[in-house]
Amino acid sequence: MPTFEFDLQKIKKELEIDNNEKIIEIIESFKPEVEEISDNKIKITITSDRIDLFFEEGFLKAIKDFVFGGSIKKIEMENSNVKVYYSSKVRCREFFSCFVVKNVSMNESLLRKIIEFQEILHKYVGRNRKLVAIGIHDLDKIKGKIFYREALPNEKMIPLTYENEMTLKEILEITDKGKEYRNLIYEPYPAIYDEESIISFPPILNSEKTKLTVNTKNIFVDITGIDKRSVDIVTKILIYFFSFFGTPQKVYLNEKEFPEIDNEIIRIKRSEVNKILGLELELEEIKRLLEKMGYEVITLNEEDIDVIIPYYRVDILHKRDVIEDIAIAYGYNNFELKELRTITIGKIHEREEFENKIREILIGMKFLEVITPTLINQKILEKAKVKDKPTKLLNPVSEEYSVLRNYLFPSLLLFLSKNTSKEYPQNIFEIGYIVRDLEEYRSLAIALCYDKANLSEMISVLEELFRNLKINFELKESNLEFFIEGRQAYIISNNKIIGFLGEIHPEILTNFEIFIPTIIAEINISLLI
Repeated sequence: MPTFEFDLQKIKKELEIDNNEKIIEIIESFKPEVEEISDNKIKITITSDRIDLFFEEGFLKAIKDFVFGGSIKKIEMENSNVKVYYSSKVRCREFFSCFVVKNVSMNESLLRKIIEFQEILHKYVGRNRKLVAIGIHDLDKIKGKIFYREALPNEKMIPLTYENEMTLKEILEITDKGKEYRNLIYEPYPAIYDEESIISFPPILNSEKTKLTVNTKNIFVDITGIDKRSVDIVTKILIYFFSFFGTPQKVYLNEKEFPEIDNEIIRIKRSEVNKILGLELELEEIKRLLEKMGYEVITLNEEDIDVIIPYYRVDILHKRDVIEDIAIAYGYNNFELKELRTITIGKIHEREEFENKIREILIGMKFLEVITPTLINQKILEKAKVKDKPTKLLNPVSEEYSVLRNYLFPSLLLFLSKNTSKEYPQNIFEIGYIVRDLEEYRSLAIALCYDKANLSEMISVLEELFRNLKINFELKESNLEFFIEGRQAYIISNNKIIGFLGEIHPEILTNFEIFIPTIIAEINISLLI
C-alpha cells in the first residue's frame, strides 16, 4: 500500500485540533494508518482503492468531512473550445481521454506537486505506465487542433529536458525513459500532435515544446492506455486533483463535448443497512454517517435512501461499498460484541479431503503445487488455442484479469513460460476453479516439462494417481487442437469424459516461449466427488 507524507500543521488547522493522539485516532478511524509523526509532518499509509486520498488536498477534504460532515466537491465543466481528434485505430494504446484546466495559479510548489502526483498515478494505477500513461502540457504552447494517431519511427520531436530533435526510434534508444518503457509499445507508435509537430510520445515522454513552467496558466491533460476502466479512473481523479488549483474544462473530442463527469446515484435500504451491520440506525443517523464520508443524500423516506456518489470516489462499485462506509463512519470500535447464536463443530469438507489426498499423492511423486488466479487474460487462452468462449467480466479491473478461465492448463503454461530460466525438470500441478457456461468446477491440471517428458510417463502418473484414489479409468482417442495429433487422449471414468491428456503442440509452446517438451493432463475433479 502506498505511503504519503502530509503537512501535520495543515491537518491540525483544518480539524481545529492540536493533540497528536487525537489526530491519529481520527485518521485511523476512516481507514488510513499513521506510520510516523513529527512536529511538522505525518506519514500515512492509504489503501490502494482510495485514490482520491493520494494527494494532500484530497486527504484534507476527506478528513475534514469525517470530523465535521461534508458534501461533494461539485464541478461544472464548461467547454474550453479546444478541438481534439482521436483515431480509434491507434492499435498500441487504443484508449484515450483528455481535458483542459484553465486559470491555474502556478508556482514551484504546485509544479512539483503536479509532477509527483502524475508519477504516483503512473505507479499505483497505471502499473508503471503499462495500463495508463499521463501527459500534462502547457496549453498556450499548443498550436491549433490536437490529434491522437499513429506515428512512424522516423517522425521527430524534441523530447522533454533535451535540446535536440530526435526520431521516435532514437528516443527509445537514447533517452532514459525510452529505455525504461520501450517494451510497452510497438510500431506504429502512438503519438499526440498539434498542427505543427508531435507534442507527446506516450507512454514515453512529452515534448520539450509544451513543458510546464511556473508561468503556465492553462493546461492540457492527455490520458492514454490499454485498459478503458483505468483510463476512466485516472481521468476522474485528475479532474478532481486539478479542481483544487484551477478550473477543469471539457474539450471537443471528435466534435463532441468530452468528458462527461457525472455523480452516480445508488439507492440503499435502511433495513438492509441495519441487517448487514447488526444495528438499528434511524434515517437521520444514516444520513449523518454518509455525510461524514463525503456523500450527499438527496432522498429520504422510511425505507429508501438515495445516495449521490462523488465522481472521484472511484472505489465505490456497489451499494455494499456504501454500507461499508457507513460502518466506518459509525466506528468499528463502537460495535457491541454479541455472543454467537449457533454453535457448530467444524470439520474438513469432503471435497477438501479428496483434494488433499490428490495433493499428497502428487507431491509424493515429486510434483510441485502452484496456485494461479481464476481470472485470466483472454489472450492467454487464445495462445493456448482454447476455442470455447470464456465468461467475461462486465467491469474488469484490467485486461490482465478480464475473463474466468474455462480450462486450467493455460495457467500452467503461463507459469512455465515465466520460469524458462529455472532448472528442469519442472513438473507441476494445480487444483483450482474453472468456469464453463456459468457453472463452477474444480479442476486438476498436471504438467511434465523437461527434455525427456513423454506421454507414457504422464499415463504412468495417472495410473498411480487413480490407483491410490481407487477410481477406474480408461483412455480414448481424442482430437484436441492444443495437442499434437496422435499423442493425446480423453480420460474416461464411469462412461463419462472427465478430462484429457496429451503433448502440447509446438506452435502453442512457441506462443508461450517454452522450448522444452511439455505434457499436460487436466481432470474435472468435480465429476469424481
